[in-house]
Amino acid sequence: MLFASIVWVGLFACAPSFPVSRERLGPLRIVGVGAPDGVLRAAVWSGEGTLHAEAPTLRWWVDGAAAGTGWEVPAPEPGAEVRLEVETAGGARREAVWAVAAAPAAFSLARASVAAGEDLSLGARRGWSEAAVADGPAAGEALRLRAVAESGDAPPLRVRWRVEDGGGTLLALEDDATDLLPEAVVFDDGEVVSRDALALPVTPLVQAIAVDGAGGNRWLWAHAPFRDGAPAPLARVGELRLPFDAPAPGLWAVTLEGVTAAGVAAFTGAAPVTTLDAQDPLDCALADVPFDLAWAIEGRCGADSLDGRRVVLEVR
Repeated sequence: MLFASIVWVGLFACAPSFPVSRERLGPLRIVGVGAPDGVLRAAVWSGEGTLHAEAPTLRWWVDGAAAGTGWEVPAPEPGAEVRLEVETAGGARREAVWAVAAAPAAFSLARASVAAGEDLSLGARRGWSEAAVADGPAAGEALRLRAVAESGDAPPLRVRWRVEDGGGTLLALEDDATDLLPEAVVFDDGEVVSRDALALPVTPLVQAIAVDGAGGNRWLWAHAPFRDGAPAPLARVGELRLPFDAPAPGLWAVTLEGVTAAGVAAFTGAAPVTTLDAQDPLDCALADVPFDLAWAIEGRCGADSLDGRRVVLEVR
């Protein structure tokens, strides 16, 4: 879990076998590769928790030639073949190969609370009533997530969804939308054989990946807070929902406490700031920008480099 007091529960997966289904974030795997914004980018799911105990090493090849290591390798021209090798601190390796293409449009998520009925068929779910929400659904309801392109003239998005193992059940609705049920639903030949509600509260981590089928990929990480009572304050950092009180948007400095591969135990000492001066220097992070928690989820920053550090987050 990214924060240990609430359970956190990710393209393609590059592993020799899949002990969990591909829409679940379980064992170590590469869960995203692409070239948005002129830089080769990867998302690596650690299999240890929502974070990485130590940052993995990334090695890149372009059209068969070594292109560099790390997280800031310039992207080649569209059509080039890129190979990525990921090696963990423990020596485990995963590999991905793809042809570079322009990334889909940047997007965010629209959220709605939906009353899940007994019938989980596509036709029935399209008829479920929904009400827009900012964070998670009403008690006892499911969460509908829809990708919304930031540019009004962008082509329709086609999105694949991943949820951390144990974080509920994703049911595709449309090319750009899915329903997340706070239940473990088991199907047999398309028929529901069991539905077990998750113990609440739970805040699964979801990955939304916009794909074009030709190597163009862009993704984001989101939280889906399911509550069983009065909600505690959550700070909105991108599509993540973090357990600290930030009553106004802007820059907030927090200390990351108890950081392990399992997640962040607490975000303490939250205070509004106007500059990045309060942010501790981190070798893994980009300079002169607020800290991005995706860097910790995807492997750029290991937990060993974050515990006890003061960072600045951009709250909206």
